Amino acid sequence: MFIPKQREVSLTIPCRRFMWMTRELSVGSYKNGVAYYSPDAQKFTTVPLGDVCTITQDLNGNLWCGTNDSGIICYSPLTGQSWRFSQAETGLASDIIVSSVTMSDGTMYFGTFNGGLAQYKNGRWKSFQAAPGGLANNSVWCLAEDPYHRLIIGTLGSGFQIYNPESGKFTTYNVQNSGITSDFINSLFLPNKDEILIGHSQNYSIFNFGTRKVTNVNTTKDGQPFPSPSLNYMMKDSRGILWMASPAGVTMYDEASGQLESINDLNGTQGTVGCMVLEDKQHNIWLVSEFIVTRVTLTKNNQGKWDITMISFNSLDGLQSRQFNQRSACLMRNGAIAIGGQDGINIINPAKILPAQKHAHVLFSGLVLFDHPLKAGEEFEGRVPLAKSLDTNPELDLSYKDKAFTIQLASDQVSIPARCRFLYRMKGLDDKWMLTPEGRPEATFTNLSSGSYVLEAKVVNADGSVSEEVSTLKIHIHPPFYLSIWAFIVYIILIGVAFYLYRKRMLEKQRVKFELQSKEDSIKKTKELNELKLNFFTNVSHELRTPLTLIISPLVSMIREERDESKRRRLEMIHRNATRLLNLVNQILDFRKIDQNKEKLTLSHIDIVSFVDNICTSFRTLANSKVTLGFDSTVPSLQMSFDADKVGKIVNNLLSNAYKFTPDGGFITVSLSVALRQRVGDKDSDMLRISVSDTGKGISDKEKEHVFERFYQVNGTEMQPQGGSGIGLNLVKKFAELHGGKVDVTDNPNGGTIFMVDLPIESSTTSNSTAHLGSLRAAPIITTVHQATDEDPDAGKNVLYGMSKHAHQPGESMIKKPVVLLVDDSEDFREFMNEVLTDYTVIEAVNGQDAWNKIIDRRPDIILSDVMMPVMDGNELCRMCKDNDETTAIPFIMLSARMGDEQRKESLKCGADEYIAKPFDIDMLNLCILNLLKKRKNVSTEYVITEADRKFIDEVNVYIRDHMSNPETSVESLSTHLSISRVQLYKRMISLTGITPSEYLRTKRIKFAEHLLRSGDLNISEIAYKVGFNNPRYFTKYFQEAYGVTPSQYRKNQSESE
Repeated sequence: MFIPKQREVSLTIPCRRFMWMTRELSVGSYKNGVAYYSPDAQKFTTVPLGDVCTITQDLNGNLWCGTNDSGIICYSPLTGQSWRFSQAETGLASDIIVSSVTMSDGTMYFGTFNGGLAQYKNGRWKSFQAAPGGLANNSVWCLAEDPYHRLIIGTLGSGFQIYNPESGKFTTYNVQNSGITSDFINSLFLPNKDEILIGHSQNYSIFNFGTRKVTNVNTTKDGQPFPSPSLNYMMKDSRGILWMASPAGVTMYDEASGQLESINDLNGTQGTVGCMVLEDKQHNIWLVSEFIVTRVTLTKNNQGKWDITMISFNSLDGLQSRQFNQRSACLMRNGAIAIGGQDGINIINPAKILPAQKHAHVLFSGLVLFDHPLKAGEEFEGRVPLAKSLDTNPELDLSYKDKAFTIQLASDQVSIPARCRFLYRMKGLDDKWMLTPEGRPEATFTNLSSGSYVLEAKVVNADGSVSEEVSTLKIHIHPPFYLSIWAFIVYIILIGVAFYLYRKRMLEKQRVKFELQSKEDSIKKTKELNELKLNFFTNVSHELRTPLTLIISPLVSMIREERDESKRRRLEMIHRNATRLLNLVNQILDFRKIDQNKEKLTLSHIDIVSFVDNICTSFRTLANSKVTLGFDSTVPSLQMSFDADKVGKIVNNLLSNAYKFTPDGGFITVSLSVALRQRVGDKDSDMLRISVSDTGKGISDKEKEHVFERFYQVNGTEMQPQGGSGIGLNLVKKFAELHGGKVDVTDNPNGGTIFMVDLPIESSTTSNSTAHLGSLRAAPIITTVHQATDEDPDAGKNVLYGMSKHAHQPGESMIKKPVVLLVDDSEDFREFMNEVLTDYTVIEAVNGQDAWNKIIDRRPDIILSDVMMPVMDGNELCRMCKDNDETTAIPFIMLSARMGDEQRKESLKCGADEYIAKPFDIDMLNLCILNLLKKRKNVSTEYVITEADRKFIDEVNVYIRDHMSNPETSVESLSTHLSISRVQLYKRMISLTGITPSEYLRTKRIKFAEHLLRSGDLNISEIAYKVGFNNPRYFTKYFQEAYGVTPSQYRKNQSESE
């Protein structure tokens, strides 16, 4: 049933058995398709007039269309009839019509491409061709009427002209005579009666009719460039807004607010060429692009800017599918818009464009599974996914197998279904709204997990507005069996069993781990206990050196003085065994240093042939009485770098070992030869081979594999009455490897054994070696035959002891004896030294603190101090003496049982003048004391400091100490404090200290910083600021200049030495 007055439609669909009445009806019927009716359908029509390039309307309402190669066509919108005017009728030289205009008196002009200008008036045609004083160019690209009813002509290449129909005169304006920036005119627009806007290939120009002057415009008033300098068309609307169509699209520019907008960026048509811009009677702006016509509605907001609302139309709305042409549109007198394109013209009536509907409702019109549309009740793969249609039952049950499905969408109110778009979202999956593409009203989903979802959808109208109505569809996806409730119950049971088994296994692993950890802890404790035992053994061995010194040194004096041969032999036997014990102690200490990687090389460049020969000479006394000792060298002399102390121990240990296993009457031979070139480190080097062969019983092959192992001893024989320590040969191997060499043992063809040591001749200083320092005075070595025999108590019976050259006569006396401060925690050693130092007044101190008190009180002439003492050690005492201006000149001699080079260097860095290792030669000690006292006497006679000078220095020191942390403390502040000029201060400090005031100040700061590094827990930067340095980098520089190492390395060395 149809009711025309009420515009209502009644439809009866038999299979659905109901009626739906609505003003705009779209009904889906099961199995009978879709019944659709829309009284408000907004379909545009296309009039097929060919390729239309320009349109103008005459005073009778007819549309005159200039075509591309088809001449001029007159079309009547009322009757639908059209008439074509050919080239012969118009007199034009071309049928390519590109411009047209209707004058106020009804006269029409048509411009062509390369065919001149045609006039149509009162049914007659007149042609204008390019000629001097007439038409400037046959390509007439645009036409317009000025307020004085003259014709404005825009040409391609000759600027623009003003034609006066009454006088027939052409006036030309071009680049040469008017200042316009381009002669290629694309568009003409009169915003008012005073001026005309001229668009060309260089933006646009403004021509004033009154002044006849041209103003060129290239940018906005703020200096912003326009998107494209070449304009296809331009116009200014009733609001004063300038619209420009260019190859870059359409641009809006409001000079009043400065708003510059690219319409193509707003409606998503980037890259589309702008063809023309028109304003309708409702003041909407119509933008013609290549394939789209857009209506723009402007609304001013609170900020004074224009809000832009757009609706676009294309071929889906009935517009021609081929592209529109530039400047091919006109506003008709009835308010309609005619637009020309390659398929003819489209006429749009803006008044009939309906507003967007706010209450359109979404219909879920169908289901598609795996690209297969389903009907209600249809079976699919043995099941019925869609039992009822979705419009009557807004719920959908799907299987987990339905991995891909599509819901089709429709609207109950729509004029053009193809333009309808939808917003949708699947709640439970994603809350973001998705927009369907134009022409595809559907929502597709893939690989959804099992569960419940809600599909929501809204209609999006053609103008982009969104309907307020939201339609919903409930979707439930059933899980597979393995994700069902019963499956999860089974899973929980299995997990519980697995957890129980896992827990049981972990407890078992923890038990095994605990047992292993207990074993490791036990082994670690055993190692720590062994280390404690070794440390204790080493400390005890170290402590034995001082008592041995008290035994050996008096024995030497007693042997010299004893005249009874029987007593002399007994004393020599005591001396030999004490020396043997001392050598064993030294071996133990060497073994511990190697074990802790503290042993380093002190290289000397000397003749090793003479060196080894001298060691053999010391054994010859033994050889004469027991065995024959021979020495043989293939080279007469060889200068090379090696550690004399360690190579001496290598030869001594090998000879000692040879003596133990060589019977009386046997032979021992020491041989030197240059071995084959071998690889040492990263280079090749010639090797010196030291061979020691004997004619003893020899060593079995099985024992050769272990003979160099620590604590390993070869089975004793009748030639070896007592076993050794098992350390000697291991030290030989370690010392050889320290040099970069190696050691080996083989059988002597004549019986016995040959030990071979290969040392690199071109020895390089490695990380475990140090260059020989002349300032490190080597400790005197007491060399006896026992050093060679190591174990033989009867060796060295005829050793000659050097007599003292400083024995004082009994009656000799001194007017004033030099005062010697003796610092040692051993009372026996102090008593022995009192007996030896009879030429001096001896003051005793038991530790460093006791000694410092006596130094301040007595001011001794020289200090003899042990290193290792309780309360305060010798190094700290030495440092305090050298840091104090009143005691810095007192000579300081270290007497220590510590023989290592590191300990010696540490003491010398603290300021010690001499370092002598225990046991020492009394004569050597006396010579050192005499030399140091003599040197001090020479210095004191050369520089005499008065009491006034001492007070001056004290005042300087007090000021520096009190103001040290202030970085502003300087020579200027010091001279101000002392009330003397800088020049006087400089001269006096140079005369008293030998250095400038600034150097003296810096030295004090560096010394105090060194004290903080040893005793404090401040970091390097804090120490630098505390002693007055602004920049820790400069502090590090000056400290390194003073001590040879950086502050951090100095602190590290101190920690390692402790």
